[in-house]
Amino acid sequence: MKKYLVVLFALLFFSCSEILFDNPQPEDSNRLKTVPDDLWGFYKNGSDTLLISEYNFQFRSSLGIVNKIDFDLRNEDFLLLSRNNYYYLNIRKNEEEYSGWIVTRFSKDGKKLSFKFVEEIDKDIIFNQPINEIKDENDKTIAIILTKNAFEQYDKLLDSLEAKTFHKR
Repeated sequence: MKKYLVVLFALLFFSCSEILFDNPQPEDSNRLKTVPDDLWGFYKNGSDTLLISEYNFQFRSSLGIVNKIDFDLRNEDFLLLSRNNYYYLNIRKNEEEYSGWIVTRFSKDGKKLSFKFVEEIDKDIIFNQPINEIKDENDKTIAIILTKNAFEQYDKLLDSLEAKTFHKR
């Protein structure tokens, strides 16, 4: 469980099989130019930390996969959207073969932040919408690009997943 958020951030940059959207999601949400001040603070989960300020998310991990990742909302490659008491962090990924948006959802409950994301998808079972499957030279799927039509299914899938929870200190 401790590795969930580390895996998320590793997926953002190092994964072999990524799940991306063609546009930031959800499309019917509000874009936040700054992080709401009730989210600001220092959060901890075991030895992993998350520092949130007006424009930034700074993640630090004790695991060797990813030691430090910073997201700055003043950079157009990182968007924070809100809808129905959830926040959606959208991170643009541009590779030579493909580009898209990685989406993770989180919510706040008192002094807790709970993050949810999808590590792997069985595309044939979960999504009945068209997808763009990106394969490498060995015909292995390295990325799945979903359209906005698949987002509601993706969001419902997030409901069923266990959250990685950080506690405010």
